This record gives sequence, C-alpha cells and structure tokens, in this order.
Amino acid sequence: MAVDPRGLAECFFDAFNRGAIDEAVTYFADNCSHHEPVRGRITRPQFKANLEGLKRAFPDGKMNVESAVIRGRTVAVEGHFTGTHSGLLSGPNVEFSPTDRPIKIRFANFFTVERGKIVSHRVYYNQLDVVTQLRLL
Repeated sequence: MAVDPRGLAECFFDAFNRGAIDEAVTYFADNCSHHEPVRGRITRPQFKANLEGLKRAFPDGKMNVESAVIRGRTVAVEGHFTGTHSGLLSGPNVEFSPTDRPIKIRFANFFTVERGKIVSHRVYYNQLDVVTQLRLL
C-alpha cells in the first residue's frame, strides 16, 4: 500500500471508481475526521454510506483527478466527478428518482496522512451544481 498522501488519495479514487467501496474506506484511519458540505463532520459509517449512495445513484460515476498539491502530510486534490444519474439519489432528508441526466461536478479534497492512513479528509463541491445539472429544482 502507498504511504504518501498523493498515493493514498489515488488508491482511494481508484477503488471508488472500480466500485470497491469496502476497499476505498480501508485507506482511512478508523478515527478519521471526515467533513463534507451537507452535514459537516460525519462518522466513518456515514462516509461509507455516502460513497455507497453515490455509486447507487451514479453507477458509472468516476472521480477524476486534475491536479494535486502536496505540503507535508497533506495533499490537496482538484478534480471532477462524472456520471449518469440512473439510480436513487438520497440526501439526509430527501430522495431523488433517477433523471438519466449526465453530471460533471468539480470538487476539491484535502487528505492528511499519518502512519500510512488518511486521518483527516475534507471534501468541497457546489451542491447547487448537482441539483441544477440534474434539474431537481
């Protein structure tokens, strides 16, 4: 297993893209601090559920890395998520039926690594882009 920040991030993205969610979460420490735009800090089980839900809603979904900047134990990754909304999309308080629309959403992820595991993970994306591109408003 890669132990550098960028290597771990790439392993995570690769596992997600292959639909290997159980593998994807192994790159994170059990007590990893996950933060996401909708709910803020979430637990590891919530993070795993987010990944599973994303793959359910966008079975062909891929996280594509465009650039990465490493500083010490942290890597900042910029990229975009692509996929077709062909499955149920669930949010904390709402569910959206498939629209069969394609989506391309820009994101930024920050991963901090200690002892070969990701210990802090922050993801940023524009939620309004999601609902606009899927025409959910």
